[in-house]
Amino acid sequence: MIKRISAILLLLLLPVFASAQTVSCPEAGMTLEVPDSYLLLPGSPDEPELVLHMADQSMDLAVYVSFVGRNAGNDLFQILTGDELDYGSVQIGGVDMLYVRGRDDDGDYQMYSWLMDSDNVSVYFLWRGDEKKALRAVDAIMNSIVFD
Repeated sequence: MIKRISAILLLLLLPVFASAQTVSCPEAGMTLEVPDSYLLLPGSPDEPELVLHMADQSMDLAVYVSFVGRNAGNDLFQILTGDELDYGSVQIGGVDMLYVRGRDDDGDYQMYSWLMDSDNVSVYFLWRGDEKKALRAVDAIMNSIVFD
């Protein structure tokens, strides 16, 4: 009976693992998993802090690394603009982060940011369509992060 249940669970989980790709982002000191449907998009000389940009038909994922100065310590802060629906702090993979979810002219978004040495790392998600589905995808991607 236990073998049968294990086999069923394995079959249910197999599509989840088969449909993901592991993406390394050394500039942000991390590796993460995104769906196979995500394609790598080229960077832009106008945005030198953009170190990873991927997207599929429903969501964009952008990772920015910005120099904030030596000995930044724990001086992580957020600037709120009024279009936020939710914000706060969270710990993922042992790293303290700030997050914000909102809606602006570009659409619905969620962003996470944290300090890494003398840099600020921001992971920005922008989606179109089903918010619940998008938030589940954001949660899965963020919880897949492995820090170097």
